[in-house]
Amino acid sequence: MRLKNLTFIIILIISGELYAEESKGMCTSPPLIKHGVIISSTVDTYENGSSVEYRCFDHHFLEGSREAYCLDGMWTTPPLCLEPCTLSFTEMEKNNLLLKWDFDNRPHILHGEYIEFICRGDTYPAELYITGSILRMQCDRGQLKYPRCIPRQSTLSYQEPLRT
Repeated sequence: MRLKNLTFIIILIISGELYAEESKGMCTSPPLIKHGVIISSTVDTYENGSSVEYRCFDHHFLEGSREAYCLDGMWTTPPLCLEPCTLSFTEMEKNNLLLKWDFDNRPHILHGEYIEFICRGDTYPAELYITGSILRMQCDRGQLKYPRCIPRQSTLSYQEPLRT
């Protein structure tokens, strides 16, 4: 929870006299982030201009600045930690897919990375595009869409004579 314009009254007693000082621009604890942690030391309150540093969990992609700053009682936007994609061999089997490259055979595909497939055996892509490869997919925030390959239909029919 962020508190806007958090103000503290600091009371000092110096040489028997009472002084009151208003401290503006202080921030409470910095915002927590999903799939990441604050790696700098934390305190209860932060002075204007203070910063904290964030780190994402393994295989997560850090988007934005890795630091957040306390400015006039508010924290700047912390980074996002974007989830990796998990390769599903069940989905690959269901869609008649194989990995095009051996190095793609890994448990995690990082956000933004591409992975390429090929159609299994006697199958072909269900969708045809003029540009680009429909068998090259990009991991997007933990989501990986799988292309689909379908079995080839026999071009000859028993009702149609073979032409030579």
